[in-house]
Amino acid sequence: MIQIAESNGVKIYVNKDNFFSFTNSPYYGHKKLSAIDIYPSRGCREALSPIEGETFLIKALKEDYVIIIKVNEETCVKILHVKPKLKIGDKIYPGDFIGEVIWSPFFNFWTDHHLHVEVRPIKDPLRARGGYKLNISPLLAKMKINENFNNFFKVEEVNKKYILLSNQYTKNSFFNSPFSIKAFEGCLEGGFLHYGHGALITLKTFNFLNGLLKNQTSELTFNSFKAVIDYIEEGYIHFSFEKKTLLINKEKYKGLSVYLNDKFLKLIPVKPGETKIKEGEEITIPFIF
Repeated sequence: MIQIAESNGVKIYVNKDNFFSFTNSPYYGHKKLSAIDIYPSRGCREALSPIEGETFLIKALKEDYVIIIKVNEETCVKILHVKPKLKIGDKIYPGDFIGEVIWSPFFNFWTDHHLHVEVRPIKDPLRARGGYKLNISPLLAKMKINENFNNFFKVEEVNKKYILLSNQYTKNSFFNSPFSIKAFEGCLEGGFLHYGHGALITLKTFNFLNGLLKNQTSELTFNSFKAVIDYIEEGYIHFSFEKKTLLINKEKYKGLSVYLNDKFLKLIPVKPGETKIKEGEEITIPFIF
């Protein structure tokens, strides 16, 4: 297991085969760097613990579960979307099997199975808001930025939910994304353009990031949209933009999902199965550059 973040003394880990995102979700915590979604390899349903602690609460929801792991007397971790194989009082460590990731009614049709993780006050473990801010410096220390990049992607898989695309420069990426931004020494993650927000994970210093706003650089300009910077933390620039459909090969798509440590870019149709794209084709993604 590899550490990617920490908060209030809680270290958060992922398996090297996991992909993950701080931002690729419409929910509040993913707009404030206070939540992370961790995805097992596609097709895998095994949920591994991202933290160390003791099982404090297990609560069944409508077609979902919430697991609360106590870390110390003041802090806990909330985990959603896992059918637990735990009992109250169990001691768990990073990498321990804790249950099976399940399909939640909160998911959109294109959502992959994942664990939703938040660090929270133990007196306030369940709310949608109130999670502690994450520090992603452990991730930044491990990131690799692609020096080469192009907009040509090969169609690796077409299914009813989405299309998986690969780029020759990101097939063996590690803690990177299919889109690297050399000017920022970082990479993109988030849901473009369907969620209306995304982030740059960057190796630039905090002084440089704050300088963007001090110099009234509050906009980022991409090829097909402009984004407004609304939140900056060390190594993290969050921005918002207008939700709209994406045009690729003169065909409308809901958007593109970009994750960290995923060798694929996920193209989402407007409706399940609605695409003319075929496996093996090469397509251009024009919306960034």
